[in-house]
Amino acid sequence: MLLPVALMGQADYQTILPDAVALYKAQHSFNVYDYQDSVKHIRGVKVTDTVYGDGFTTYNFFHEYHDDNYTRDKIYNLFDTCFNLYTQCWLGSGVVVYDNGVNIFFNRNNDSLFIETGADLNDSWVFYQADTGIVYTAVVTNISETEFLGVTDSVKTITITGDNKTYTLEISQKHGFVKTINFRDFPDFGEDTYQVDEHDLVGLSNPVLGLQFLDARDYFDFSIGDEFHHALYEDPNNAGYYSGFRTEKVLSKQVVDEDHFKYTFERYEWGIIIDPDDEYVFKHDTIVTTYPELILSDDSNKMPFENLDPVYPRRYFLTNEGFNGRQSKLFGNQILRKTDSCFQIGFFEGSSEYFWIEGAGYSFTSYYDDAGEWDERLVYFKKGDETWGNELVPPISVPENPAPRLTQVYPNPAKNFVYVKLTQYKTGSHARINIIDLKGRSVYSGSFNGHKLKIDVNNWPDGMYMFKIITNGFETNGKFVVNH
Repeated sequence: MLLPVALMGQADYQTILPDAVALYKAQHSFNVYDYQDSVKHIRGVKVTDTVYGDGFTTYNFFHEYHDDNYTRDKIYNLFDTCFNLYTQCWLGSGVVVYDNGVNIFFNRNNDSLFIETGADLNDSWVFYQADTGIVYTAVVTNISETEFLGVTDSVKTITITGDNKTYTLEISQKHGFVKTINFRDFPDFGEDTYQVDEHDLVGLSNPVLGLQFLDARDYFDFSIGDEFHHALYEDPNNAGYYSGFRTEKVLSKQVVDEDHFKYTFERYEWGIIIDPDDEYVFKHDTIVTTYPELILSDDSNKMPFENLDPVYPRRYFLTNEGFNGRQSKLFGNQILRKTDSCFQIGFFEGSSEYFWIEGAGYSFTSYYDDAGEWDERLVYFKKGDETWGNELVPPISVPENPAPRLTQVYPNPAKNFVYVKLTQYKTGSHARINIIDLKGRSVYSGSFNGHKLKIDVNNWPDGMYMFKIITNGFETNGKFVVNH
């Protein structure tokens, strides 16, 4: 391992804080599950053990779990994927910190990446040299007092250049990295894997600054008068599927214990069971529910992408994108089964997803197995004066004479166009249609008088959409998928 001569300067700048959890937000986005809007995910840094040597200290980081190639499009429900529960975290396996200020990080091939924390302004060094001869050079381009997360600290800016690429690192005296990159994936391991991205510090546990991990109860801490509106879908095998909506308003709240709340909700639920016979459903009642209904694990000290459970391996993703900036947490609760060679997702054992929103509960829940599929998605919430999404208006009651199925929406999934057909068209028939995405936003709204409507979806992002069609005084609800 090549070790450069330490540059003479101030060596009291730090890259990591061994006794703190640091949270960083990526600058670029990628899709989370099938929510069609990409989000910038939050990743954490945690030292799990420390090894002391002669003139240096090694800090080892927690393990994430991925497939061995860290292939981004294989982190969800792909049943032929082999998962490794002990892959490197996004910053690599760890860092070796020398007493002279040299810090060495490692990529997934165990190549060394050098940071000279003691370098002065305009000092430069070799950050990384590939076997192919490509060299990335580091230079200190700025040293200044900088304010971040409500504090001020001296920050040293290091610019990395090579192979026509440029990245920025920022290290501080008291708070470690203010900006960093995912060293594990440096310099580039292909389009299908995680790309090198800059990450900004958004939270520290010691000292307590910025974003902090939430307990399960923080996601389900409602107030009287809060409202939550969901779109529902059930598709059990060998039975008619159900498409509907539900609104809930908090009427009362009781603290059960330090982990649970008991709520009384006013509930409206309405929808249609399709096949073998169309059956309309309408409910208006009050229900009592204790939240959270389940605590998936004691993950208070677990990082995003880290394994949560030694028996049933699973992980979660964290972001504060969308939902008015509220912190949200997506649990990938697929059951992994051990095969002869690796862990794989077991389809017949079932799989589920839970998407929690700070103070708004479930924004998305889904479950499927060999018996069928069930999911529900938040389309609107109201907390005090704060609102998000599109409000649902419950009907007064179920129609006394339910209409036959009056519309068809096809193909599903759609690629270029989706068609809306009036199955019992008569001259003068009129229909109104509204389509919303899974964020609850209207993406199409209009009316038509003819037999069939053609909607161009070429520029719509891939994902799931919910529709409502009103014709002849009756309402039809459903969903379809756009997949280019």
